[in-house]
Amino acid sequence: MAIIGAALFVLLNLSSAHMARHIAGGPAGPLGAARNALTARLSQCFVVAGTCLVLGVVDRLAWQLAFDGFSTVNVGLALGAAAVALRAAAPAMATGGQSAPPWLRSTGSVLLQALGYLLSALLLVWWTALVMKVVFGAVFPITGIGASPGGRALTQPDFGAGWLQLLLVMLPVAAYALCTGRNVQFLNLSSLHTFYAARLTRAYLGAANGRRFSMNTSALDPIDGALRTDTPDHSVGEVHPDDDTPLQQYAPHRAGGPVHLINTCVNQSAAARGRLFNRDRKGLPLCVMAGGASQLGQEGWKRMPGIGTMSLGSWLAISGAAVAPGLGARTQRGLSALLTFAGVRLGYWLTREARDHEATPRPWWRPRLDKSAGLLAETAGTFEAAGKNDWLVSDGGHFENTAAYALLAARAQFILVADCGADPDYAFADLENLVRKARIDLDTRIVFHKPVTKPSVWARTLSFFGSLNELASPHGCACLSLATVHYPALPGGAAPPPAVLIVIKPNMCAGLPMDVENYRQQCPAFPQSRPATSSSAKRSGKATFRWAAFWLTS
Repeated sequence: MAIIGAALFVLLNLSSAHMARHIAGGPAGPLGAARNALTARLSQCFVVAGTCLVLGVVDRLAWQLAFDGFSTVNVGLALGAAAVALRAAAPAMATGGQSAPPWLRSTGSVLLQALGYLLSALLLVWWTALVMKVVFGAVFPITGIGASPGGRALTQPDFGAGWLQLLLVMLPVAAYALCTGRNVQFLNLSSLHTFYAARLTRAYLGAANGRRFSMNTSALDPIDGALRTDTPDHSVGEVHPDDDTPLQQYAPHRAGGPVHLINTCVNQSAAARGRLFNRDRKGLPLCVMAGGASQLGQEGWKRMPGIGTMSLGSWLAISGAAVAPGLGARTQRGLSALLTFAGVRLGYWLTREARDHEATPRPWWRPRLDKSAGLLAETAGTFEAAGKNDWLVSDGGHFENTAAYALLAARAQFILVADCGADPDYAFADLENLVRKARIDLDTRIVFHKPVTKPSVWARTLSFFGSLNELASPHGCACLSLATVHYPALPGGAAPPPAVLIVIKPNMCAGLPMDVENYRQQCPAFPQSRPATSSSAKRSGKATFRWAAFWLTS
């Protein structure tokens, strides 16, 4: 392996030197082009040398594991147990990570990345050792008791048997990969997306399904606070056909409701053409609308068949896929490997064929690798978002968490933002992200103000407004903040008048019900806390509901 690597290293260096001389003395001429070519070749040399080094280390460790060290079976069982433990610990890490101190979050991120790299390396070594044990066990068969140091006699090496064993191992694997490679939906069915979508559909869409109660009840009809003994029994654990609907048939605006926009993120941590992508984003916003229309970034609204045929519940699950190998700006290779290894996969693969049924046909062999390519992309944390690629779509918060980006792109004149991300320190990170991306991407300025309170009929309402510092103050009672949005002028026109943006920030204020105040005394981080148990979750949910009801009536 080392000899092959050295030979490749020398050949690449010789070819790069020849190319540099050709460029410098040829029609291209400039020294910069020669330097660029040499740099590219040097990079390739380092990649080849690093790959040979890694393969050499893997080969040595796998041999040690297969023949000289620990039991291969025991290591495999340990890796399986680690995957189960990580799967069980993932919800606790996701819940506790938001409330942890910043230094602990940064340290934990580094440790999780290191753990992901370590488990990936162990998995590679274990599989290599397993193949070695099968193949070289046939090459060097052990027969009976002999005079060897271990008391065993070795026969003449049988390399033909080794090649046969390698063929028997690799042929079924290659056949399975090629025969099932077109089934990209396997990646979605084997993830947590279906489970998550079913839970969200029954919990939220099912609660608005009047047919679960009676034929004469709609989602807007009042329901008695106490159930009667003769109330029809419809279990919430059962699937009801009217709980969900295809997105293209979902149109609440036709009945006077809002135009429902669902924000998601198309992960992009690599770009094949020109390396043109934002490394501070690692994703593009994908906004889908009731009725099936969608908009990627600022490319305009269009209809893609595969988006409209998916159900509303599926899109809600995608929009809430907070833990996935693709995390937008927070995508990291080690963490992606760790989440894939543990099976914590909430993202959804939206294939190019699903987005566009008339997509340009590809070579016959390319679709047969799509499933394997998608799984490797999740493991390596490498995702592309070009039109020819399959997209891994995840939580819209991986790009922008307030969901106001699409409204700013549409130049909305009045925007109401509920800043409900977990923010126990009131650092306004989600709001800062919105202001920064609006300025960079849309050339739009957001300026916050503190309303001047004057004696008027609006005096009580204005008392709930305050500056961002007052919203963060533990002694303040302001829960609203006012901002003006300054859009750029359209080509050939004047700048439009400023729009209005109001931010609602969950906070404690005067006049809240006694039970909410009492819960705050027991849980000082409320309403920014995350409940740790099912009992506290129920109390937190009731307190949050009462808090929201107070604001709606105020």
